[in-house]
Amino acid sequence: MYDRYWDKEKKQARLKSIQTFRHLEDLTSEEMPYPVAYYKEFVKNSTCLKKLQEKLAHLPVLLYNKKSFGDIAQLGEHLLDV
Repeated sequence: MYDRYWDKEKKQARLKSIQTFRHLEDLTSEEMPYPVAYYKEFVKNSTCLKKLQEKLAHLPVLLYNKKSFGDIAQLGEHLLDV
């Protein structure tokens, strides 16, 4: 599994390896008969979690700039749209 990021020095997109998976034959077992489907879901969930963490990192600044509870509620709805 790779993560894509922007390298400011080289001014181009780069990839960073986050996690490696074994060969398909090694992953197949009685507990996990369809490892491809499992790991597709795993990567999707990991991506959603990372996006949510990035949005939550900016939350204190965003809350400070909001003036009313309605604005904060709208912000909460927007953060859940991952």
